[in-house]
Amino acid sequence: MQVRKVSAAIVGGAILCALLVPAYAAEPPKPEPEITEKNWEQHPTIVEIRKLYNDIQSQLEHKKLKYQKKSFAKLPRACRGMYPTEYLAIATDRANRVRLDVTAQRISDDDLLTTRNYYDEDGRLRFVYRTDESSEGFATIHYRMYLTDQGKIFWDVKTEGKHVEFGEMTRSREMMNLTTAGLLDGFMRIKVECDPEDAEPPREPVRH
Repeated sequence: MQVRKVSAAIVGGAILCALLVPAYAAEPPKPEPEITEKNWEQHPTIVEIRKLYNDIQSQLEHKKLKYQKKSFAKLPRACRGMYPTEYLAIATDRANRVRLDVTAQRISDDDLLTTRNYYDEDGRLRFVYRTDESSEGFATIHYRMYLTDQGKIFWDVKTEGKHVEFGEMTRSREMMNLTTAGLLDGFMRIKVECDPEDAEPPREPVRH
């Protein structure tokens, strides 16, 4: 161990004794363990993102976020396209920062695909929770995607009943570099009305 010596001195007849002060070198931070199928639920980065998710959910529950929803479900199905949007939602905090946005859309076989994007206070997407609810009674598929602060998916989990898969989105190297920039303004501009381009043409009357 290295030591730093402080010399003795005489000040006004008083002797200041020599001090030996330890000088500890700062230890480099330990690297985080590699994330695996066994440790992922306790991995520090996953725990950090889960804390973000829980905090946003708690604020929603206690009405500390402003939650706005636009539902398209009551519009005629004929004017909403092949894969119609059921609803959009957005949640903002007291600083008017978007912390959550939601899109629910009908997909093939009329399943309902709902995507929930969770953002940190700096407006960066950190967690995506997506559900695929079957219209035919099959088990709901759950997707959980965890992102770095650079927008890269570094871990994902897919569950369907008791079946669990890892890495489907991570292996794709997909970058979901989404931020909240312009998100609130875009949401506010959306109107709940039929899109004329998606409307089906009127049918000819049946002649007997």
